[in-house]
Amino acid sequence: MRDLTRNTQKLMELLEESKAKQLTEKENLAQKIASLEDNQKLLQESLTKKKQLIQDQEKYLTSLKEKRESYQENLSNLQLNWDELKTSVPVIIKELSRIIDEGYIPPEKLNISFNFMSIRGTIDEKTLNDLISEYPLLPKIVLKFYPNNVQISMPEENLVLSGNFVIQEAQALKFQVKEGSFYGMPLDAGAIEDLFLKGDLVFKLKLPMSTNYRLNSIRTRDGSLELTITLDAEEAKVKDD
Repeated sequence: MRDLTRNTQKLMELLEESKAKQLTEKENLAQKIASLEDNQKLLQESLTKKKQLIQDQEKYLTSLKEKRESYQENLSNLQLNWDELKTSVPVIIKELSRIIDEGYIPPEKLNISFNFMSIRGTIDEKTLNDLISEYPLLPKIVLKFYPNNVQISMPEENLVLSGNFVIQEAQALKFQVKEGSFYGMPLDAGAIEDLFLKGDLVFKLKLPMSTNYRLNSIRTRDGSLELTITLDAEEAKVKDD
């Protein structure tokens, strides 16, 4: 009986050890399975992110291609518009010179003050713009006067030219361009020169007081053009009388 009891006890101990070992192995196996599941989840997330990254890169490359095609198309259109402008602007300049040259400025539009042997006159920009607007065949042209600066813009052509008027040949004014822009982009000196290959914007103002005068000085203010004129001796004598 003692031997049987001893053997039974040892058997029970062995069973308990085996049970504990199995539990430990089960727990280790469960941990390994959980770790594998976690790794598989991380791997799946990594694959998903890589797939999304590839899709995003493909979309970006497609967008770049579309932007490149759009940029090339815009550049081609811009070049075409510029080529057309180089043809049309000389014609516009010639016609604008003729219009201002032949246009009569009424006395009430010319603020005149007389000094000894000279006359000072002021013409506002609206007077000249109204004179130009009477010719509907010309594209819209807007003159703007600022202190020591003249701006001529052609909105329909997306062209803006800035500079000054200078006296030429005693009675004529020449628009001397210093800078310009086309579709908001600055024009270099060569591009500006291309627009004036066939002639500058030069005109004589048809003033109401005399045809025998000499321009002494010219300057621009905000919204107006100021001229100082010297009459010849006979004209000055008539004015004095």
